[in-house]
Amino acid sequence: MLQKLILKFFFKFARYSNLKFITKLIYIFNDPWKNSSKKEIKKFKEINEYLYKFNSKKLYSSTLEIGSGEGYQSIYLSNITKNLTCLELSNLALNRAKILNKNINNIKYINGDFATYTCDSNYDLVVAFEVLY
Repeated sequence: MLQKLILKFFFKFARYSNLKFITKLIYIFNDPWKNSSKKEIKKFKEINEYLYKFNSKKLYSSTLEIGSGEGYQSIYLSNITKNLTCLELSNLALNRAKILNKNINNIKYINGDFATYTCDSNYDLVVAFEVLY
C-alpha cells in the first residue's frame, strides 16, 4: 500500500516536472509501470507485430528505443531488428534490463538523456513508447 502511494506521488510529480531525478527515483521499485503484466505484454506483442508487418515482414537494420526502461518492450523489439540500441535515463532501470535480457545478443545499452544524446549511427526505426506524460 505504501509503495502504491509513493509511486502515485512520484508519477504525479514527474508528470508536471522536468526534474530528471524524479524519473530516476521511480525505479527504486521493480517494474513501477507494471510492464510485466499480461495487459502490457499483449500490447508489446501487438505493437511489434504491426511494426514488423509495416516493414514488409523484414527485420529492421538498426533500431533506437528511447526510454527503454527495464527492457520489457526491448524483448519484442529485439525480434524485429538486427541491432537494437536502448537509451535510458535511469541507470537502475538499465541494469535491470540487462539482467532481464541477458540472453539477447543484439541489444546495446546506453545510459543517457535523449535531449543530449548524439548518435553515431543511422537508425531505420526510432521508437519512444510511453515516455512522454
